[in-house]
Amino acid sequence: MMALFVSNSLDFLSAIFNFVLEGNALKAIELTEEMAPNLLENDMDLHFDLLSLHFIELVRSRKW
Repeated sequence: MMALFVSNSLDFLSAIFNFVLEGNALKAIELTEEMAPNLLENDMDLHFDLLSLHFIELVRSRKW
């Protein structure tokens, strides 16, 4: 699993991307909120996409 420490914006984007690829949308949301607190508030489409991905993960794993 990827460490939550990121040192620059490229590392930040890479970490978010890797969490999404791993199927861990909640970690991607958490890291986004930690590193860019207003991003998901200001970009509701991105927030919706990440929440939709989380829903798909739940359905696929049948943990709902």
